[in-house]
Amino acid sequence: MSEARLHLVRRLAAVTSIIEDMEAAHVRGESIDMDAYLALVNASVRLSNTIGLSRKSKQVPDLDSYLRNRQPRLIEHSEDDDD
Repeated sequence: MSEARLHLVRRLAAVTSIIEDMEAAHVRGESIDMDAYLALVNASVRLSNTIGLSRKSKQVPDLDSYLRNRQPRLIEHSEDDDD
């Protein structure tokens, strides 16, 4: 990995850490600077794209199909618990 890319990865890690701290504060009920938060999120997206990390959509089933496929497994597990 080039030195420049390594710096970008480190910068992304630092920005992500700050974002997570802000999110934790928000969950605790503390007020956060939304402008700063959104600027950091945008910076993390730009850094990710620059590094070569990009969002890729994942094929997921609709809820009915997911539940239909999960139900047999759930029944099997509950039968195992009866022993």
